[in-house]
Amino acid sequence: MLYPSMVAASLAVVACHKSSTSNTVVPREAETGSEPSATTPVKQAPDPEILVQVREQYLLGYYVKAREPLPSLLDKLNQPDQIRARGLSLAWMALNWAEEVPENANEPAKQALAHARELQDSDIEQLARVANGAYLMGISEFNGARTEFERALSLSCEGAAQSSFR
Repeated sequence: MLYPSMVAASLAVVACHKSSTSNTVVPREAETGSEPSATTPVKQAPDPEILVQVREQYLLGYYVKAREPLPSLLDKLNQPDQIRARGLSLAWMALNWAEEVPENANEPAKQALAHARELQDSDIEQLARVANGAYLMGISEFNGARTEFERALSLSCEGAAQSSFR
């Protein structure tokens, strides 16, 4: 049995300092003034409001209710400017599955981490690492879970000034 209070506490730490509403990813080329490359990230659309409800339902322990809107949401998030929203949705999906069927959390957690790397987005990475840690706890890989939770916490400390996750 996963301890929801531990995961919820981790989420509270991850989400406690988030207030900015900008979801713009600043590519390195923009910082240096050089021409954008073909791999320049696209400005990301605002996070869907439904993710706020998903988070609230999850933190209240209503995992099935929190998970219900995610499959249809994920089906709609397929544009280049929706990668951030897709990554966050996948991380929430993984967290929800980790509570009931941990094995189902592995793939969405991996996909969320891939989106975090693609966008260099610490918000997605924090949530995805918490989700991956919850998955690892669920399959009794406690050392790996601890490492993932520690990584999420370190990202929280490093990215407090730039973060936009709500």
